[in-house]
Amino acid sequence: MRCLTLRRIRRHALFTVAIAGWLMAMAVSPCLAQTPSVETDDEPSPSMWQMVSDADRIVFLGDSITFDGRYVAAIQQWLRGQRPDAPPVVINMGLPSETVSGLSEDGHAGGRFPRPDLHTRLDDVLRVSRPDLIIACYGINCGIYQPLSDERFAAFRNGIQRLHDAAVQRDIAIIHVTPPSFDASRFRQPIDGDYPAVMRTYADWLRSMRFSGYAVIDLHGPMSDALHNQTSVASSSEPLQPDGVHPSDRGHAVMATIIVNALGQSRSSKDAANASEFKPVAAPEHVKAMRLLRDAFVTAAGHQRPGIPQGLPIDEAVRAADRVFDQIESKQLPAQP
Repeated sequence: MRCLTLRRIRRHALFTVAIAGWLMAMAVSPCLAQTPSVETDDEPSPSMWQMVSDADRIVFLGDSITFDGRYVAAIQQWLRGQRPDAPPVVINMGLPSETVSGLSEDGHAGGRFPRPDLHTRLDDVLRVSRPDLIIACYGINCGIYQPLSDERFAAFRNGIQRLHDAAVQRDIAIIHVTPPSFDASRFRQPIDGDYPAVMRTYADWLRSMRFSGYAVIDLHGPMSDALHNQTSVASSSEPLQPDGVHPSDRGHAVMATIIVNALGQSRSSKDAANASEFKPVAAPEHVKAMRLLRDAFVTAAGHQRPGIPQGLPIDEAVRAADRVFDQIESKQLPAQP
C-alpha cells in the first residue's frame, strides 16, 4: 500500500517517465484539435516539469473552477501515472467566488456576501497544506465582470505579486496559470463592456511576467481558441462553458490537456514517445479522492465563504483518499493466473 504520507522526504530524484499529453489532444474534442497544445513562446521561464518532479505536495489555488476541480483531478491522475513509485500529494484548495485582487462587485451573490479575498486566508492555507509547489489560476473573477479599469487591473497585478512573493519567501515553488476563457454569448447576466478583452489583458500581463522569472502557463489563449472554434462542431456538442464561466466536463478536459502539455513541454521527444497515454477526463475515483482532500484542507485552513461543505479531519480524509487510491491501483493490477 502506498499512502499519502503527510511528511514526505522532499525532492525525490527526477523520474524518467515523461508526458505525451499532446498525443491525446486530438482525441478530446474537435475544438481542442484546433487548439495550440504546446506553448511556443520564447520567454524565459523555469522548467515546470522540474518543478512538478521535485514537488511532493502540490496545492492548487483558484476560484470556483478550481474548487470544482475536475481538471485538477485529471492532472492528479496524470501525475500519479508519471510518478508511480512516489506520487505527489495533490491538494485542491480552491474557493468559489474568490479573487486574488480583493475586489467584489456591489450585490455579489444577491448581497449575501462579498467575494472572498485569497490573501485573508493565504497564511493559513500554506500553514495547513505545507506545499512544495503551488499552481494558481485566478483572474476571471478579479475584473468583477466590469470594463477594464486601471484600478481593477492594478489590484489584480498587486494580488498576483503578493501571492508570488508569499510563496518565494517560504521557499515554495509557484506556477501561475492565466485566466480561462470567457464566453460572453452564454453569460447569464447583463455585462457592461468587453469582458473577454479584460481577460486577454490580464492574461497578457501575466504572460509578460515570465521575463521577471515567473513560471506561467498560458491557459487563456489556447482555451479561448477552443471556445471560438466550437461553432464548427455539431450543435449537439457539449459547450466548453455552459454559463459563460464554469467549464463543462469537456471544458475541464480542455483545461487539463493545456496545463499538462505545458507542465511536460521540456521533456525530450524520445521520452515523450515512450510515455504513457494521458487521459484528460479524470476517472470518478480520482475526482472522489480529490474532493475528500479538498474539503478537509479547505475546512482546516478556514475561510469566509458560505455554502462550502464541511470536510473530514485531515488525518481521516487522508486515510479515506488512500483507500480510494488503493482501489484504483488494485484495478490496474494484472489478474493472477
